[in-house]
Amino acid sequence: MDHNKSKGNYVVDADGNTMLDLTSGDFLPLGYNHDLYQSFVWGKDADSSLINGCSADMFASANFGALVKSTIGSVAPDGLKGVTLVNDTNATASAVQAAMIERSQDSNNGWSALYFGGSSHGSPLTLGGMICGWPKVSYPSGQSDEANILEQVRESLREKRESSSPIAAVVIEPTQQSTGHVASNDFIKSLKSLSEEFEAALVVDETHSNCH
Repeated sequence: MDHNKSKGNYVVDADGNTMLDLTSGDFLPLGYNHDLYQSFVWGKDADSSLINGCSADMFASANFGALVKSTIGSVAPDGLKGVTLVNDTNATASAVQAAMIERSQDSNNGWSALYFGGSSHGSPLTLGGMICGWPKVSYPSGQSDEANILEQVRESLREKRESSSPIAAVVIEPTQQSTGHVASNDFIKSLKSLSEEFEAALVVDETHSNCH
């Protein structure tokens, strides 16, 4: 593809054909060669192949920190002052790993994670959970089955705490990607209370928002 000629949602191949790109939104939320991004962050003479092909934290100029502070920082919720930019690593898997490392400092246990069936957290976490046999429970299809599922979560947390592989993190999508089901606010709050009771981190993996 020709990075220099590609623009916005359109990608130009080496033969000059222009095509609508329907698949790169997760990786290029601003599209190809965004004018502000190119001139302010990278400089007017930046190599477009780097702009479109690499993560900002690898090649951004000294002005990048100021841009983040003035844009993302200005709309951050009260009390949340930090901004973390990630590259193409899986942020959810990194959060679970951090929860395990933090807890392993005070214990020799082999930690596990709990997730909900049908959820998609990226291949490192989903495949790892299957291989390691991590516990999973059903995702609630409505408020009528939330109480029963919370009891299953409690039982899994209790059983794993009594084993040699307690649960370090509970991972949930507030809106499940595969079904469209939405967990209620009360369910998320109860899940948080259960996680705290059993000293597990609650990792909320927002679906298709380019944000974790």
